[in-house]
Amino acid sequence: MSNDWHVPIKFQILKPCEAHIWLVSIKNFIFKLEEFWQILSCNEKKRAQRFVFTQHQERFIVVHGALRQLLANYLSTSPETIDFIYDSYGKPKVENISFNISHSRDLALFAFTKNFDVGVDIESVKKDFAGDNIARRFFSEYEMQTLLKLPITERTSAFFNCWTRKEAFIKAIGKGLSFPLNKFDVNIGYSQKSLLLNVRSNEYKASDWKLIDLNPSQNYAAALAVRSSVDKIRRFYYK
Repeated sequence: MSNDWHVPIKFQILKPCEAHIWLVSIKNFIFKLEEFWQILSCNEKKRAQRFVFTQHQERFIVVHGALRQLLANYLSTSPETIDFIYDSYGKPKVENISFNISHSRDLALFAFTKNFDVGVDIESVKKDFAGDNIARRFFSEYEMQTLLKLPITERTSAFFNCWTRKEAFIKAIGKGLSFPLNKFDVNIGYSQKSLLLNVRSNEYKASDWKLIDLNPSQNYAAALAVRSSVDKIRRFYYK
């Protein structure tokens, strides 16, 4: 776990211009499967039961159970009573809280804001992963050319940096596959500034967004996309 993450002494209030990011180690919550199962909605239970492999079902239960518990703390309510509101693209929110979730292998990320669009993505970095064909299909020309200029030994980590940053932005705008991944450019290196470089759209401007790395853990890449009106990002480890 990166030093940027900490366990809060008490649950923190979500202020209007803040984003709260929670990092969850899924394996640490397997012992709470029955408790989480009890607070899931009927629809969530049906979705969980569709998984063929036990580990996938358990991961779903932990992720959605933890989401309900976190939201319940923000809303001062019971987790099983939370009803999600879905927009026309199927993106959920609840009352005045916007949120997004992502998980990969043993880690999950949850992002929360007060009514600001937000997206988060995490991926386990596979050292022997050959991503050139995927990059040619989904990356922009700028990103692809930048990737190909890197030494072979650096391309895998750069690919996952690029992928998580693009996914976080796509999830933040909430348009799904209707907004092509090659319609905007992200920085595939490291920068203290926003990693969103350019958006070729009349609907969105790069300057309206923050796109940052989250550095959740070794061998993972993760990114957060949020409206630039959010001026403080707080990172918590959920235990």
